[in-house]
Amino acid sequence: MQCEFDKIKLHRGEIRKLTLEVKSCKDEAFSILKAEINIKQYQEILLEITPAIEEHNIFFTLDTSNLEPGKYDIECQYVIADETLIDIFELEVK
Repeated sequence: MQCEFDKIKLHRGEIRKLTLEVKSCKDEAFSILKAEINIKQYQEILLEITPAIEEHNIFFTLDTSNLEPGKYDIECQYVIADETLIDIFELEVK
């Protein structure tokens, strides 16, 4: 599986709707059973976001209003069949 972005830069106060598109490297059929999004800084969870799932897409809204300027990790954990996959993306808030 792979995703389309790896780094996001936003200004404090921005609210963005983001989509994580999951693809099979082998063109196999699959379903995303569940997903969760966490915004972390130094391994501490600052925000927990419940995303929506539609086919091979994970949709979520990122609100940076309560984040101080700095660097964060967006951790997306999702379940496909009997596997749990985790993608981590960089977030920079200015």
